[in-house]
Amino acid sequence: TIKKEDDRKAIEKAAKEQAERERIEAINVRFDAIKALPLRAVNATAADIEAVIAEAQAIVLATFPEELQAAAKYERQVAINGLRAALDRRHGR
Repeated sequence: TIKKEDDRKAIEKAAKEQAERERIEAINVRFDAIKALPLRAVNATAADIEAVIAEAQAIVLATFPEELQAAAKYERQVAINGLRAALDRRHGR
């Protein structure tokens, strides 16, 4: 019947919208994780900071949607710069 078809389409639409919300949330979580990397330098040893820098450098930008790869690259570089500044402070530079 027409009612069942309309219900089916509404359910499919809702499922697609939910999947898109979840996809966007997952991307936001990944960006938040990158942005939080410099916070891990607080009270960290130089070796710990170097490890976090290596972790940041290992982030694979290709795992982000193509249209967000430049933004991810920028955020990764901002995090690395902050970590390097923290490392310099740790070394007294």
